[in-house]
Amino acid sequence: MAIAAARADIGMPYRWGAKPPLSGKRQTQWKADCSGAVRRWVAIGLAALGVTHLVRDGKQIEIGSFNGSSHQLALCRQIPVTAARQQPGCLLFMHATDTHPGHVALVIGDDITIEATGSHGVCIVGHDQNLRRHWDVGAKLDELFGEVRS
Repeated sequence: MAIAAARADIGMPYRWGAKPPLSGKRQTQWKADCSGAVRRWVAIGLAALGVTHLVRDGKQIEIGSFNGSSHQLALCRQIPVTAARQQPGCLLFMHATDTHPGHVALVIGDDITIEATGSHGVCIVGHDQNLRRHWDVGAKLDELFGEVRS
């Protein structure tokens, strides 16, 4: 469902800091940055699974707080980039530093991502282009895969 939501948002314009709603059919006035788009897609995917909260260290975390690439990475389980690039539903982070994980994208297939970029808005980045990009961190939000993490 997260991938279906991402596909439905293709063409949504980019605006840094913009966070589209966590549910509903895309509206023409909506804009998103990379983490705002991923936040929306993850929320839709989790809602389809009946997940209303993430649980970390015994604390319930609202799905809406899956916000900003730093927080998104902190709530995910890091996995090898090579594995994340191949597994639909995983996230990839680029230009990561010690203080900020940078750009985030949703994997939809074999080295194919959907992401929000400044020049294209929400778009698909194909296999050939992704092979030339350097992703720094791979991540998996276990709840999207029906797994539970405490």
